[in-house]
Amino acid sequence: MDETGSDTVDVQPSQDEPQPAGQMTHLLVVDDNAVYCRLVTVLLESFSMTCTTASSGEEALELAQSQPFDGALLDIHMPGMDGIETATRLRTLPAWSERPILALTADPPSETDPRLAAARLTGVISKPIHADAFHQALMAAL
Repeated sequence: MDETGSDTVDVQPSQDEPQPAGQMTHLLVVDDNAVYCRLVTVLLESFSMTCTTASSGEEALELAQSQPFDGALLDIHMPGMDGIETATRLRTLPAWSERPILALTADPPSETDPRLAAARLTGVISKPIHADAFHQALMAAL
């Protein structure tokens, strides 16, 4: 019971569920370049979205299992686990089987790269990021 004598229940969204309608979209942003993480964060905020950033694929997988996200933006070329491998591993998590995963890259992989099919990327956004095109890609994916 709270101070007024009524029962209250604090309900948090499940890690398996995206944000309820009417709430801000919350994305996982993964890039080893801190400047790009900051740029994407600022752009998302300007679109009334929020994000949590990770600097590696390994960190992204940990976050994806401990927090709810509506989708992810992944740099393709990162040291260690690259964005394609990160996306492929995210897709093995039940909560991520259908969530939007967009790649961010200055050097898009060949469309014939067999890893792209395994990663089931929702789309690819080219760097440098242009705000209007970025917003359109997000709206189409989400």
